[in-house]
Amino acid sequence: FAAGASGIEITLQSGGFARATFLVDATVPLEHLVFRFQRMEPAAKRDSGEDWRDMMNRYQPQAVPADGRISREWKGLQPGRYRLQALCAGVGEPLLAIEAVEITEGACADARLVDIDLRGRARAFEIRATAADGTPIVSSEAFVVIRSSGENWQGFNLGAGVVQLAAPAAVDLIVIAKGHQAALVNGVFAARTIALEVAAEATLVVNLPQPLPEDTVLKLKLTPKLDLPSKARLMLDTGRGMTASNFFVEEVTVDATGKVRVPVRYPGEYAISATVSVGNGGRMSLRDFEPRTITLPAVGEVVVRVGEKSLTRILEALRK
Repeated sequence: FAAGASGIEITLQSGGFARATFLVDATVPLEHLVFRFQRMEPAAKRDSGEDWRDMMNRYQPQAVPADGRISREWKGLQPGRYRLQALCAGVGEPLLAIEAVEITEGACADARLVDIDLRGRARAFEIRATAADGTPIVSSEAFVVIRSSGENWQGFNLGAGVVQLAAPAAVDLIVIAKGHQAALVNGVFAARTIALEVAAEATLVVNLPQPLPEDTVLKLKLTPKLDLPSKARLMLDTGRGMTASNFFVEEVTVDATGKVRVPVRYPGEYAISATVSVGNGGRMSLRDFEPRTITLPAVGEVVVRVGEKSLTRILEALRK
C-alpha cells in the first residue's frame, strides 16, 4: 500500500494451536528432555535462536509432578503437517516421534498427543573426568560433548566435577579439558570416570615476509580435522553456541619472535588459518600459508610461511 493511505484493513490470523501431554517418571531429569514440534510439509527452517531457547528452558532442576504428567504447548502454528519429537538433550535419536499431526486454524484435536508415554524410554547416568594422576577435573572450561548423529550437538561443563546425561541408548562422547588431550569414548550408557592424558606441546615457527606493525595482532588458528557433520551446531550449557568445528579450534597469538607453543589436544592433521587485527579496528582472515595443513605432534619445530601478497593486502585494507 502507498504511504499515507487510509482505510486499510489488515486481517491477522491467530494460527493453529497444539498441546501435548506426556507421562514421565524419575528415571530421566525433566531438564534433559527436549520437545520439538516442526512442520513437515513444507519443511520448516530451524530458527537460528531455537537451540538457544531450548537450552535456556532446560538445566533448571524440575520435579516430576505427583501424577507423572507434564505438558507442552505450541501456538501460532501455520497450517500443515507436523512431526512431534521427544528427545534427550544432545542425542539425535528420539525417544519417540509422532508423524503427520494435522494443524489447521484453532486447536489440534489429534488424540495421539494425549498422555504420550515416555516412561522407561531413557536412562540417566553420570560422567566424571580425571587427570592422568587421578585428580578430579573440576572446571567450567572442561566439557563432555555428545557426538550426536544429527546436527544438534550439546556440551555439558564439568564445573561441578560431574555431568549428568540422559539417553535412550549408548552414546559417543568427547571429553576435553585445558592442557589435556581430548578423549573420544564410544558406547557409553552407564556411569563412567574418564582419565585424560596431558596434551603434548608443539612448537610452530611462523615465518612472516615482513615484521608486523606494533599495533597489529596475528592470531594463528589450528583446526583439527575431526569427523564432524558439516552443519553440526554445538550448544553449551554455559549459554554459548557455535558451529561444532569452531569449538575445537586452537587459537594462539603470534609474538615478535614468530614462535608459538600450542597444546595438541587432538593429535592428527590440522588446517592452518589466522586472523589479523589492527588496534581496536577491523579484523580480517588470512589463509595463505605454506603448508596449509600440518600433522601434530611433530618432532622438532614446525615451520609455516605466510604469503607476502596476502599479508600486504590485508595490512593495507586494515589501514584504510
